[in-house]
Amino acid sequence: MTTIIEIGGLSIAVDIPEQFGELLLHAAYNAFISDAAGNKPVCGVVRVREVTEDNDSDSMGRVVSTGFNDLGQSRLYFNGADYAVGISPLPGMPVRYMKFARDFATATLELVPGEVWNSFILDSMLRIYFSQTAVLNSAFLIHASAIETPGGAHLFMGCSGTGKSTHSSLWLANFEDCRLLNDDNPLVKLNADGTASVSGTPWSGKTPCWRNRRVALLSMTRLRQAPHNRYTPLCDVDAFVAVMPGVSAIVHSRQLYDKACTTLGMVVDKVKVGILDCRPDDEAAVLSRTQLEKSK
Repeated sequence: MTTIIEIGGLSIAVDIPEQFGELLLHAAYNAFISDAAGNKPVCGVVRVREVTEDNDSDSMGRVVSTGFNDLGQSRLYFNGADYAVGISPLPGMPVRYMKFARDFATATLELVPGEVWNSFILDSMLRIYFSQTAVLNSAFLIHASAIETPGGAHLFMGCSGTGKSTHSSLWLANFEDCRLLNDDNPLVKLNADGTASVSGTPWSGKTPCWRNRRVALLSMTRLRQAPHNRYTPLCDVDAFVAVMPGVSAIVHSRQLYDKACTTLGMVVDKVKVGILDCRPDDEAAVLSRTQLEKSK
């Protein structure tokens, strides 16, 4: 069965064989499933393939990066020409692999029918794959919380634990005209007319906010915990450096990294970028909104 997932104007197809059942895509995707299956141009295709035994990781190439986060325990492999990703939900559990085509136009995900973690693995792999196809289409997923206002959206970035969700919740508590757009991985896109937009996605961390909505991007702010509240505007290289760590792309790939840098460079030139040193209080929300809604 082929399902088209459309996010912020970009679409990918997911081919899932019948033996995996109909519930492999969980509820977060419902708002993003397109009715145009088979008739809509797509940026890429993920094909789920049945495997009956564990693969040997040595066949994937050498490990070029590792991580352990909400995706599980992950490894990126490179064999000199092609990339692959391996994910294990928890240390010690079997690893499932997704292999990228050289041009990232397709990817093959290997799963064992009936495994309890299949939905989790598919969700994680779709996020990884969409991140790369987005980069190749003048867009990127970014680790941030996005608040929508009547004029557009503001992104709040920072390392895990710095208070992105807390700061967004302060906006929601203090301003009646605000709404959460996404709480973990919104999509930023450089549009054909030169403007920048931000969209909700199926990937919103622990917050079930899966809104299929695209609005103008107004600002990107990096948060830092501090005993005071102070906003510092940034521009040019400083703005780029503040935002780039949150952009999702395979930085080991020169093709993807160069494209991500080019797109981000154009985006930060069009929206307000800054650093907010802040406490987790109402004053921080009032200060940040006041500063962010001043003319750039």
